[in-house]
Amino acid sequence: ADGIVTLIKGCQSVTSLAPNEAVPAGCAVVSLNDEVAMHLLVRGQIDIDQEVSKIEKKVAKTTGLKDGLVAKTKIPNYESTVPDEVRETTASKISDYEAEINILQKAIETFLTLKGSD
Repeated sequence: ADGIVTLIKGCQSVTSLAPNEAVPAGCAVVSLNDEVAMHLLVRGQIDIDQEVSKIEKKVAKTTGLKDGLVAKTKIPNYESTVPDEVRETTASKISDYEAEINILQKAIETFLTLKGSD
């Protein structure tokens, strides 16, 4: 999101698209809510390889955090020795990490698609 804010600062124009109108090539998308999405023309504005590299590092870090929690759930007698509240919190964190990894991987796919459209 910080990269998006940086790009917005240099925004020279804004165009509103109708719901069925085609999005211009070279745009990245940010979902603002379930009804509004912002498409930013980023092709030529950013170093896509550098952005992908940053995201890949975040994926690796988040995967490590998730794997650490998963490993804790594999200890002998985990179900019987760890309090329910702690197990629920751990399961929730694992789910959150999985969702974050999914979002980051989609961002990588988006950047690679943009790179391919150059």
